[in-house]
Amino acid sequence: MGKKLFRYMFENAPNAIVLNGCMWDNKKNEKMLYIYSNGTMEEEASADITHVFHSKEMIDLFIMGGFTIGDCRRLLYQIHHNGVKKVILPYVMPQIRMQLRKQVERGEPDGLELQQFIQDPDGYLKESSVREYYFISGNGNEDISLEEGDEIYSEQHSELLSRIISIEGKELPVRKAGSFKVKCFFI
Repeated sequence: MGKKLFRYMFENAPNAIVLNGCMWDNKKNEKMLYIYSNGTMEEEASADITHVFHSKEMIDLFIMGGFTIGDCRRLLYQIHHNGVKKVILPYVMPQIRMQLRKQVERGEPDGLELQQFIQDPDGYLKESSVREYYFISGNGNEDISLEEGDEIYSEQHSELLSRIISIEGKELPVRKAGSFKVKCFFI
């Protein structure tokens, strides 16, 4: 008999909560490893983030609950140490990213890669080993019916895309939040 098993663990990092876990479909013998990182702006830029990750396998899904220095550092650490297939992160305006980058310049002399990611997360992720990524901006429709096996669904509005292009000077893979289906067996 097929079972779907879920393992998850909350970890307390300095001024942050990180959830990591695994969803496993026994019948199909498939699993998905995930990490949800949600730091605060008060999180130390130089805080040790290495204790949070226990998996030695590639992570299927990394979700950044906020665009904080700690969340960015956790994502970069995971990309380099185990790899990440898919990333979902909030869209943050360039002015806010510039402020974060200045904090990194003051707090981390060796933070060049972190500065590059904060300045241009789209460009950084395109060049990385991450296979797919989406920025989330605004809220979409919550009343969408999804069936197992459906492709990714998320709302993409021309008004949102036009605004992002005018701000960034390029198109980004940005979606509205709401019913967001990740192509995996369990959703």
